[in-house]
Amino acid sequence: MTVRTDEGIDADLARVVAAAGASAARAHRGNRTWTLCGSPDGAADLRVERDGVALEVWGDVPEPLVAGVAGCLARIGALGEERAGLTEALVETNDRLLALYELSRLRLGSLDRAEMVTTILTDTVRLTRAGVALARTGDGDVDIVVGAHGGGGGEVDTTDELAAWLGSAAARFDDDGGAGVRSVGNLARHGIVCRVELDGGDHAVVGVAREPVPFETGDHKLVDAVGSTIGGALSLAALHEETMGRALVEREHDTASRLAQAVLAAPLPALGGIELFARSSPARTAGGDLFTFTANDGALRFAVGDVAGKGLPAALIMTRVITVSQAAFLRHRPDDVAATAADVSAELYDYLSDAGLFTTVLVGAHVPGSGEVHLCNAGHSPAMVITRDGVRSIRPSGPPIGVLPGIGGTEVVTVAEGDLLVVGSDGLTEQEDGAGEMFGQARLEAVLRGAWGEPAATVGATVLDEVERHAAGTAAADDRTLCVLRIGETRSDRTT
Repeated sequence: MTVRTDEGIDADLARVVAAAGASAARAHRGNRTWTLCGSPDGAADLRVERDGVALEVWGDVPEPLVAGVAGCLARIGALGEERAGLTEALVETNDRLLALYELSRLRLGSLDRAEMVTTILTDTVRLTRAGVALARTGDGDVDIVVGAHGGGGGEVDTTDELAAWLGSAAARFDDDGGAGVRSVGNLARHGIVCRVELDGGDHAVVGVAREPVPFETGDHKLVDAVGSTIGGALSLAALHEETMGRALVEREHDTASRLAQAVLAAPLPALGGIELFARSSPARTAGGDLFTFTANDGALRFAVGDVAGKGLPAALIMTRVITVSQAAFLRHRPDDVAATAADVSAELYDYLSDAGLFTTVLVGAHVPGSGEVHLCNAGHSPAMVITRDGVRSIRPSGPPIGVLPGIGGTEVVTVAEGDLLVVGSDGLTEQEDGAGEMFGQARLEAVLRGAWGEPAATVGATVLDEVERHAAGTAAADDRTLCVLRIGETRSDRTT
């Protein structure tokens, strides 16, 4: 396909005029005058105007033919202007596509919201040839203005004044509940503002301004794209801040949990005539299971419990239960565990009740050589006494502390050399295997039937191994705690 140029078409029209008898012809369109043929001299014999084109002819040429040629020249001129406009639009579109491409490739070297927005606005000023660009969020967390030392190809006002003008225009746009992209300004100053909805119900207003040259239509689309980019950057920054905040809280919780769990690491007391084993394995970093043993005035006092819940809240309450129990041990005789348990309940009831929590506690005491263990069980798992005759379970005599004020009754257990007292938490009996079957109280008692006379550490390790074997890789859903008291000569054995 061959495309004729304007000059080629003019030559064809000149031949038509000459063939019709013209010695010369000259055309006028706007400020342009050009000769089609011959050497025009003096006044023309005929002048015809059509659609902004005047055609002068020298010689005897029919007027209809001259009018037709003038019309052709007018149409050629209009097509030329249309082509120039399309070319300019194509160039402008290409420029905007390149700007959008550059914007899409913009590298944000930081996840700080202020730094990200500043980087985007700096590039926006360059891509739109603006004097200033701004972005501000509805909550005021972001209010950033970036300026240039020039813009729009003309004399510009100072950046501060232009920024103040754009800020006012953006505020009016925002106050009016503006949406989408809008042009603002006057004959001297020109701006574009747009609103971007953000995650969490907030929004941002983004704008550019320059003077004195107006923005083109393509700049509106570019500013809209900038708004979307800033919206995405702010969402990314918010997600990063939330993630970092959560990580900080988790780290602080982890530290506090480890400190709380360290309370259980205190060495078990050495007291002649008994042997102790105690171990607690939290389901998380820290848990609510607890135990504490003290030896004072020749007597062993102890408490084993389980605070409702898991994690840091349960661990913090666990440390308080231990502290309160240890203080109560010192105020009462070993054969008065009812008074000790009542003391613990009175100290903790309001605290736990207000928090909507509770804790099970088994309080006990034993004086070596006395042949007796005194127990008060407030809602805890059954204590088990292993004698030559088998296993006996001692069930709770009252509700957990924090459920109802006061405590239940007490029990005195007669023991002899080689007898064992085993106290665990429900995390042992409720441990499930892969099929969802629990270890159960019956299975625990079966393991303990052959344990009479064995060292406390051996009994404890055997029980925990059996629970682990039952789990067969199934994660613990609750804390596991096991305490074993053996009546007999002391072996200072403890694993935590």
